[in-house]
Amino acid sequence: MNTEYIDISLDCLSKFGIKIINNSYQEFIIEGNQSYRAGNYRTEADYSQAAFFLVANAIGSKIKINDLSENSLQGDKKIIDYISEIDNWNSKDTLALDGSETPDIIPILSLKAAVSGKKIEIVNIERLRIKESDRLKATVEELSKLNFDLIEKKDSILINSREALKANKNEKIVSLSAHSDHRIAMMIAVAATCYDGEILLDNLDCVKKSYPNFWEVFLSLGGKIYEYLGN
Repeated sequence: MNTEYIDISLDCLSKFGIKIINNSYQEFIIEGNQSYRAGNYRTEADYSQAAFFLVANAIGSKIKINDLSENSLQGDKKIIDYISEIDNWNSKDTLALDGSETPDIIPILSLKAAVSGKKIEIVNIERLRIKESDRLKATVEELSKLNFDLIEKKDSILINSREALKANKNEKIVSLSAHSDHRIAMMIAVAATCYDGEILLDNLDCVKKSYPNFWEVFLSLGGKIYEYLGN
């Protein structure tokens, strides 16, 4: 059961004077005649979006990310633990990462896993198939075009991780698809930062669903985007 959004909601309500009794997420008791209490509140940064830049840093970039709370209740804060687990995994065995509670960050986590050069399986992620795209299939398809070794399973992604991310020497431009999925598009953008070749990406506007100015931020950080006019 994904409880993080419930925890965030209860925490926010409590800061404004509303008390709710949580009985193991099976029932919630709300006393009557409560009143909201005015106060100042700073909205923390979104870990699901910051995950793209956290992984970018983990694979070679140097980006300063502001307003991330170390005490955040956001479920996607788990990206920090995932990165640490991958970096500290020194066994030749396969590292299993449970992605059941963090479907939004699985594409970018898959990129980090692929770049690591370690055998990793991200498990319990069948729910990705009913996102804006079949996100499980899309992640495998697009990273495979960048010469990574990913295997799509029913509810997991097995990543055998080749030595490095290298341009396909037989193609001047590699064509990738965002699958009309904002998180796939942003994952590919981060992959481009360590890819030697050029990437042709369709449907850039799909990022507007969650991060309307993503490409402006990408450019401001040194990313390069050119309009492709064909051969």
